[in-house]
Parts: sequence; C-alpha cells; structure tokens
Amino acid sequence: MIHLKPVEDRDRVAAYCMESGLPFSKTSGCVTAQSGEETLGYCLYDMDKSMTVLRLEPQGDLMLADGILRSTLHVAVDAGLTDAFYDASLEELCRKLDFIESVPEKRLNIGKLFQSCHDCPKNT
Repeated sequence: MIHLKPVEDRDRVAAYCMESGLPFSKTSGCVTAQSGEETLGYCLYDMDKSMTVLRLEPQGDLMLADGILRSTLHVAVDAGLTDAFYDASLEELCRKLDFIESVPEKRLNIGKLFQSCHDCPKNT
C-alpha cells in the first residue's frame, strides 16, 4: 500500500533539499510517497503566504506524480492557502497532469485537487 504524507522530520526535509540541489529554509517542506520503507517519490515545496512546488519525482510515472502533487496541494489547503505555483522546471509535468491555471504566472489550479483524477493521462 502506498502512503502519501508530509515529512515531519526537518532533518529529512533538509536532506531531500540537499540531494535535489535546492536551498533549505524554515518554509521548506516535503511530501513523500512510501511503500513500506521504500520511497517511491517526493515533492519539495516552499510554503509561506503561498505554496511553490519546486521539485516532483518521479516525472515518468504520471499516476504517481498526480497523487503526490494532489497530496502536496492538500498540505497548502490545510494551511488555509489558496495560491499555489510551480517552478519552471516542472511546467511540462504540470501541463501533462493538467494542473496549470496560468502559464505566465506559473500558477497551479489548486481547485483541481477537488476534482477526480480519473482523466489522468496514461504513462507513455
């Protein structure tokens, strides 16, 4: 069974940031997808007055990426945020997952969190 949840251990979040070449700060966060002890994927984000999704892996498994992104956006909603953005490096993935609300703003459609993912594209 796959478990998607935020990483609570700040040292682990810092390690994910370091491994990904991203800076770690008090606003850094991470959501992982775990199967037992195995990490299947993760999403690194920065969250203050809005959320910015910085890294999402794996990008080749669209169904898993969709679940991880939805779980990450759920963290933002739970924190009372209504604005979520993506790093330019994730534009292609976010487009494939149909989560882009505005390309110029790099804004994610956080409302899609509340829609079914049954139309997710197939891995190709």
